[in-house]
Amino acid sequence: MLQFRTVGLLPAVLAAQIVACTPAGERVSQVPKPALSASTQATSAPPLPLLPTSSAGAEIPPNPPDFLAELAALPADPTPEKITLNTHYVISNEDKPEVLRAAVSGRGGAYIGVGAEQSYLFAGWARADIMLLFDFDDWVVEINEVYAQIFTHAESPDDTIQLWGPDSRDRVKTWIIESAPNRTVADARIKVFTEAQPKIFYRLKWLKNKLSSPKVPFFGNDKAELDHIANLWRQKKARAVRGDLTAATTLSAFGNLARRAKWPVRVVYLSNAELYFPYEQGQYRANLANLPFDEKSIILHTQPIDSKEYHYIWQNATEYTKWIAQVRTYRDLLEQANMPRSGKFENGAWQIFPA
Repeated sequence: MLQFRTVGLLPAVLAAQIVACTPAGERVSQVPKPALSASTQATSAPPLPLLPTSSAGAEIPPNPPDFLAELAALPADPTPEKITLNTHYVISNEDKPEVLRAAVSGRGGAYIGVGAEQSYLFAGWARADIMLLFDFDDWVVEINEVYAQIFTHAESPDDTIQLWGPDSRDRVKTWIIESAPNRTVADARIKVFTEAQPKIFYRLKWLKNKLSSPKVPFFGNDKAELDHIANLWRQKKARAVRGDLTAATTLSAFGNLARRAKWPVRVVYLSNAELYFPYEQGQYRANLANLPFDEKSIILHTQPIDSKEYHYIWQNATEYTKWIAQVRTYRDLLEQANMPRSGKFENGAWQIFPA
């Protein structure tokens, strides 16, 4: 889960720890409803299409080396003064990612997502051609760099889980040292890995058990899923970077790069990050409007029901940019869309329809 600077929206800072929970956040005051409505009758929507799976590079032109070099050098947003609850969200607590599989399947293009393991599921199912892993917390960024080493060294789906186990700790530390640009970075990354490893190992074992009966393919039980994610890292089409959705640097730079490189952004996964800032904060509206969306582009959100359960929600990305231009907060958007009471519910996920 991505953390953000907020304006008086977060609870008091707690002691630093690695946890799996994502706080629901405080409700932001609402503004009068704009003259915007959503077609929310379930019977009015066409069936959710399950798009054909594409291979990497099938929908966008081959990437000249300069574009991939720019991706590798994508600038980070400034280090935050503090993170949400002083807590590192190195795993997700959204326990039903598979309900969004049909929505993202085979969309290709560029994937932008917060967090760690859940983004690898979504990017794999989408058969993304480019993957931007974007998080406010340096710990999550470092964990994604460790994932890169594990994916590229794993010989089987089971390896992607067992390499997070205690028996593989020394091997993974060696890979971290070999891949880091210098020893200072390596030491910091090893510290994060050492503290996060038991929690990630447990989470991935749990995820494999959940997604294997009936089988839902992901990198931990399916070789094609593993190969797709590993190849994005090997081909330098993946980037992990510290980023703030509301700041002026990282997401803006990626949007400009994607436009020049002709990478349509097809999937943006926000989790419930929008609960922690109003849409008017910083550059959020401009950052989203600058991304090159097309008719296949979608936004993925979650909405906390309680401390353990979420609604899983998706909508057309171009329509989303229209909504956020006219409402102040994510809660306003959900209220205007009459979610979750209306909308189309299929495969365990809700779809918000355009106005």
